[in-house]
Amino acid sequence: MNAPKTVNTGLESTKLIIVQTALTLFSQFGIEGVSLSKLREQAGQQNRSAIHYHFDNKEGLLIAVTAYVSELILAEIAETIENLRAAESKQFDSLQDVLDVLYSPLLDFYFNDENGKSCIRFISHMAHEMDDARRELAFQPLQPLLDVAFTETSRFFKDQPAQDHAVRVYLGTATLLEMLAFSGMLVRKHVIAGNEVNIELDAKFRARILAYVSAGMSSLV
Repeated sequence: MNAPKTVNTGLESTKLIIVQTALTLFSQFGIEGVSLSKLREQAGQQNRSAIHYHFDNKEGLLIAVTAYVSELILAEIAETIENLRAAESKQFDSLQDVLDVLYSPLLDFYFNDENGKSCIRFISHMAHEMDDARRELAFQPLQPLLDVAFTETSRFFKDQPAQDHAVRVYLGTATLLEMLAFSGMLVRKHVIAGNEVNIELDAKFRARILAYVSAGMSSLV
């Protein structure tokens, strides 16, 4: 497994510690499953007002965590996005070939980096929140990927309205995230039950995941 990557967040040390701790706890227990007092203790902050001082409230903290997640994910997908945008006419034989190029960095990030697991689970938790503002934040870290996915997959759906294709890309990406987040929950349950489970991102498993996503996107006609 790769060591977690670091990014230049611009956050001063105390805020960064709180944000990193929040990401870990939110990804494990959900947004409402973590109290600010528990978060403060886990972050090693003696000052009871530390979180309110730096972020005003929980919503401010969620915005900061989302921005941090955005930086981590962008660091993983930036090269892929740059290469696709630079190509004048990148031709793929199938939709799944496109998805393999687009989503492979995200798959690698999830399976090979502890930060990746936390980021995907955090996004999944946010996407399931009842609060509209939180749900809107959920896909912000993936917006660059969504934009490129829309452009690169559109030629496979030439007769479809742009708005319908945007929904298709959104739902296809959401399907991928849910599959990854759910696989993570299964691993935790089996470990708790005393069984060792190790999911490896081999070629067969990667192809199966992308085949599900491709089939889902193709079915939305």
